[in-house]
Amino acid sequence: MVRRSFRIGLRMGLLAGLVAAVVKTVQSRRSSGTPEQAPDTAPAGAEWPPVQAQPVQAEPEVPDVQAEADTQPAVRKSTAKKAPPAKKAATRTRKAAAPAAAWIEPTGSVCPPSHPVKAKLRSRLYHLPGMFAYARTAPDRCYGTPEQAEADGFTRGKR
Repeated sequence: MVRRSFRIGLRMGLLAGLVAAVVKTVQSRRSSGTPEQAPDTAPAGAEWPPVQAQPVQAEPEVPDVQAEADTQPAVRKSTAKKAPPAKKAATRTRKAAAPAAAWIEPTGSVCPPSHPVKAKLRSRLYHLPGMFAYARTAPDRCYGTPEQAEADGFTRGKR
C-alpha cells in the first residue's frame, strides 16, 4: 500500500513538473517577443493592399569564355628559367592617400549626422548605422562615407 501511494505521488509530481516547465517555456517565448517582431495585423474586415510587381531587370550577357578558349591555339610553356620573384615590399602598392579633412573627431561616443561612419583605430574597423555593434562602438574617428574610411585603411565590421 505504501509503495503504491509512493508510485502515484512520484508520477503526479513528475507530471506536475513537466506541466510547469511547458507553461514557463510558453510564457517566456510570449514575453520575449518585441513589438517590432510582432506581425502587423489588419483590423477585422480590412483587406491588404495589392502587391505591386517589381520590374525584372535583365541580367547582363556574359561572353562564353570556354568557347573562345577552344578556338585559340594552345600556348607551349617556355623552358627558359624564370626570374626570381621580387620582394613583396617592393611590389606592394600604396593605397591612395585620403584627403586630410576626410574624418572628424567624435563628440563622446556620438558621430554627427554629417559623418555617420564610426571608425575604431585599435581594431581598424568601421561601423555603419544599423549594424549590430554601431550603438556600442565608441569611435576614434567619424567619416562621411564608407569609401573614405576604406581609403584610410579601415575594414568594414562583420556585423
